[in-house]
Amino acid sequence: MGKMLASERILKSNQSDYNMNFTQNERITHITATTLIVGVDNAKFKHVARAQDFRGIEIGKPAELVQYQTRLC
Repeated sequence: MGKMLASERILKSNQSDYNMNFTQNERITHITATTLIVGVDNAKFKHVARAQDFRGIEIGKPAELVQYQTRLC
């Protein structure tokens, strides 16, 4: 297989961007009024989760999740 021209690389890059956006848009269309969206921020020691409705309005307060390390003997 020969070398790829710069224009071919740009076209291939744009196609992958289109596929990513299509997948994301497809997922967005599945969100309905009964959908609960939960996001989790994973950190080294403390994690935070929060929920929002389909409009992006936060439901409740963010929940802190603490990771405990256990040692097995």
